[in-house]
Amino acid sequence: MDKVIKDPKNEKHAPLIEAAFGKQADLTVVEGNIKKLKEGNVPVKLPAVKGKDVAYTVYDDTKNPMVAQHVEFGEKYHACV
Repeated sequence: MDKVIKDPKNEKHAPLIEAAFGKQADLTVVEGNIKKLKEGNVPVKLPAVKGKDVAYTVYDDTKNPMVAQHVEFGEKYHACV
């Protein structure tokens, strides 16, 4: 996705970006999240979260819903490890 975000005007990339992040996505924030994932600095909470599927990312919905806060792993993830 990093390559796609770096060339958002490309006719092949634009539909991928819209499908993944929506029409109104702030690509600066998306790039920041990609950088966090590449550098491995998104905090991970290892204890199982009841009622959740495999894993998901929690975002800060009070300031900017696209800013990743941490990743949580659900009971199904821990059951298959």
